[in-house]
This record gives sequence, structure tokens and C-alpha cells, in this order.
Amino acid sequence: MKKNTFTLIELLVTIAIIAILAAILLPALGSARARARSSACVSNLKQNGMAFAIYQMNHNDWSALNYYKAAGSTRTWSEFTFGKYNEPGYTGVLGESTRCPSVAHPEGVHQNHQQYIYGALGFVPTKDTPGSKFAAKSGNAFTAGGGSATASLFVRTSKLASAAEFPMLADSLRDDAKYGKVQHYIFKADGSQGALNLLHSNRANVLFADGHCGTLTKDNAYENGYSTYYLDDVKENSTK
Repeated sequence: MKKNTFTLIELLVTIAIIAILAAILLPALGSARARARSSACVSNLKQNGMAFAIYQMNHNDWSALNYYKAAGSTRTWSEFTFGKYNEPGYTGVLGESTRCPSVAHPEGVHQNHQQYIYGALGFVPTKDTPGSKFAAKSGNAFTAGGGSATASLFVRTSKLASAAEFPMLADSLRDDAKYGKVQHYIFKADGSQGALNLLHSNRANVLFADGHCGTLTKDNAYENGYSTYYLDDVKENSTK
């Protein structure tokens, strides 16, 4: 009885076909995973948008994005919205919902830590800062709430000329001396803290004040309040 066996040539051809198929399929699988992470990011932002809406109902339509007055006084948007994770009254929000799944959380840091999260603007817009259009159109919608005007921001949504244009949260990145590139809770006018992170096909996912999510690019970063951005892990200054 004749046995069916592979010749060496047939085996090499089979291996070559498998290699070709892998070369074709692996980039597609990688792209699909990236799209899935971007979709999860948008879902997280929308969850935080609902939390902002609840906060606004309890605070006369104000949202707290950042606050700083003196050493030890810092409060992030997440701490205002959910309470501090290590203090009584914390609502128990899962840390994953406050950050983009495409950026690794610092190893060894509590998953609910409220520094390595989506970024929010941390300065009162003026004619001389990034996002000057907001000052021109909606100047009375912003206050530092008694904190530093260059490190604090409270927004009254009902006073915005267009809530659909004002960014509440966005993909962020900072090169941290201890942990490397991580998400960061605040964007400052001088770009010294977090930068807009264009990690989703050269775009950043953004939650706007009316609750919808959209994207920003390097071309419209500055006009929307971001003086710096990361593209392909390289930090650049936004153009006016």
C-alpha cells in the first residue's frame, strides 16, 4: 500500500504559504485591536461625561476640571466627580474607566489612582492662551474657583457659546521621570504637564461639554486649548 507523504518541496511551499498568510493577516488583526481599543476609549469618555452631568446637576451647572492653589491643594477632575480614591466617600469608580486602554497604567500604582488618567484643561482661557476662542465667545463660563488661574478651571456649561465645541476630557500623555510615558490629568497652557495624545490613527479621542465624543488632530489642537501634542511618541508644539 502506497503511503501519502510530503516531499521536502511540498513542505517548504506549505510553510511559505502560511508565512504569506500570516504577513497579510497580522497587520489586519493589529488594526482591528487598535480600533477596538479606540472604541473602548470612547466608551470610557462617555461614562465620564455622564458623571460630569450628574455633578453639574448638583452644582448649579458647574463642572470642576482642575484646582490648585498651594502645595497639597491639588484636586483633579476625577476627585471632584467621584471623590478621592483613598478617602471616605469615594464612589468606587473602576480605574479603567478614567483612562484610555491603549496606554499602560504605571506598574505598581493603584488602579484607581487619579493622576494617571484622561487629561482636562487646567487654566482659565484668555486671549493669550491656547483655546483663546473660548475666552472670546464664552468668557463668563470660566473661573479658577479661588485657585491659580494657570492651574485651575471650573466651567459652567450653560454659559458656553457652544457646548459641542468645548473639550472636557481628552487622551493625554506625559513623560514622567519615574514611570516613563503615562497618561496625565491636566493640560496647562504652557505645555509643561500633559500633552494631547494623538494615538488613535493620528487623532485624540475627546469628550465635549455637550456629552458627545469626537476627535482632534495636530491641526486643531491649539485652537481647542492644547499647546503640545504627542504623535508617534514624539512631543511637538501645536501651531496657532
